[in-house]
Amino acid sequence: MTTGRTDRAGDRTDVATHQRAGAGQRASREEASMPSQPMSNDPPPLRLSVRAAPPGQVVAIHGALDLNTATRLEHEVVKVCRQQNPPLVIMDMSGVEFCDSSGLSSLVRVWRQIDRDGGALALIGLHGTCEQLLRRTGLLGRIFPTHPTLAQAQEALARTRR
Repeated sequence: MTTGRTDRAGDRTDVATHQRAGAGQRASREEASMPSQPMSNDPPPLRLSVRAAPPGQVVAIHGALDLNTATRLEHEVVKVCRQQNPPLVIMDMSGVEFCDSSGLSSLVRVWRQIDRDGGALALIGLHGTCEQLLRRTGLLGRIFPTHPTLAQAQEALARTRR
């Protein structure tokens, strides 16, 4: 004989059927009855701005460096590199809110391109996950020089040009 019970929604359910459904289906049923809420954990979209900062240019990055945005960063920096020979680029990372391995790979590809073109890259405003990834991988300081201020980054790039 099958017994019944009333669930949270007030519906009568068959206990034997409910037990056969399994935990995954119970969780799905409960999630389906919950009101939908916008996901607030989505990383923000990538915004880039470029400005002159003699002897180079500053690329300011705002948002997330991840699988969805890494290619865009690379394309935009290539455009900046074409404007100067050799390319001297300061990347302002103060607006980066999230960085994953795809973002890190993108930064390495950007550095390689600038290095191949005989230029130099400096980072300012480094913090959060991006700084942690660069530090843990040993790339911080080795291929990515970082400076506390824009003026110090400009000075370092001017020295590479001599």
